[in-house]
Amino acid sequence: MSRSAVELAERSNSHRALREMIGRVLRAEYDISHPLPDQLLSLLQRLERNEEKSSAVAVVPDRIKRVFMDAHKNRSCMALLLSHLCENKAILQEAVGVVRENVARSRRSRTMRSQADRAGTVLECQA
Repeated sequence: MSRSAVELAERSNSHRALREMIGRVLRAEYDISHPLPDQLLSLLQRLERNEEKSSAVAVVPDRIKRVFMDAHKNRSCMALLLSHLCENKAILQEAVGVVRENVARSRRSRTMRSQADRAGTVLECQA
């Protein structure tokens, strides 16, 4: 089925707008200093290759939608994990503080016993 120049131009503009929207969403979701996930990269490359194929128009947006939904789910899980890690960090920091206090108390006690033992030895020698 041949398409008119106007239809092709409209379709090209539609794909360009789609790519720009995908780019905006990706820049908002991902740190661009890290490479794109392989699955997402392959889908974007496929979109570019199949711009003029009508079958790609129906398949690629569904997959991209699933990738975005998975990314959102992963982001939510990561936020929850980060929250738990922060809570655990606070608990561990408190535990480390308690251990440090116990170690310091033990050292003071050991030092005092050692000094008392030496003082007792000196008193025995003088007697």
